[in-house]
Amino acid sequence: MQYIDRLIDSGNTDFELMVYPSERHSFTAPEAWYDEYYRIFRFFEKHLK
Repeated sequence: MQYIDRLIDSGNTDFELMVYPSERHSFTAPEAWYDEYYRIFRFFEKHLK
C-alpha cells in the first residue's frame, strides 16, 4: 500500500490494483487464480493488440 501511496503522491494514477484479502502471498482459492489470469488476459488484450 505504501507503493500505491507513492504512485498517487507523484501524480501517477494510471494503474490497476486488485487486493485479495483472503489470500496470502500465493493463491490457494481457484477463484483467485482465475480472476488473476483473467485480469492479465484482459490487460494484454487491451494494451497489446
